[in-house]
Amino acid sequence: MATDDTGVAAAGSCQVEAWTDRVRGDRAVTAVPACGLTDEVEVDIGLGRLRVDGVAGSAAALTLKWVPTAAAVSTAVGDLRFGAAAVAAAARASGGGWRGDAVGFEALGSLAPRPDLNLYLNLYVLRERADSGRGTGARAAVAWSPSERWLLFVEALAAQGSKPVANAGLRHWLVPDRLGLDLVATRTPAGTGLSLGFGWYGLSWR
Repeated sequence: MATDDTGVAAAGSCQVEAWTDRVRGDRAVTAVPACGLTDEVEVDIGLGRLRVDGVAGSAAALTLKWVPTAAAVSTAVGDLRFGAAAVAAAARASGGGWRGDAVGFEALGSLAPRPDLNLYLNLYVLRERADSGRGTGARAAVAWSPSERWLLFVEALAAQGSKPVANAGLRHWLVPDRLGLDLVATRTPAGTGLSLGFGWYGLSWR
């Protein structure tokens, strides 16, 4: 799921999410390890290898995510949580050196009307080096867990100046809340594609 939730890894624990995407002839392999610095702060490091229009390259991103305990509110329609994230990204063309690509800020929100149903919303602003301009965008998702071993979701991704992207996917927990396998179908302006991935959670580094 591209939409970020309002959860963070517990202090002293880590997780790894990795996936491979293919849309027509374009491919990408991405891994994102993350660790909880405190029970409210998480640091993520994203690393990717991609091939777009026949050109290979690499990408990296550092994200600092903050979800304060005080930013949780119980309402008549469910539990609300809020958070924020700061992102810095870099890119490298094949045979070239690394260069700063973008920096951004995200506002995160979630609503849980029921224990098995969650709604997520991300709003972000991004400054890209390529055109020295500022862009905005949004991501929204609905996730439903019909049982402890299954998670189903749909989401929409929108960015300023681009056509929207839609995803629908599922996760099967091999070990509930510890190890899961993901399958995601994507519809983009360039065509449709599939993504396969996994998530491994609750790894201790202390």
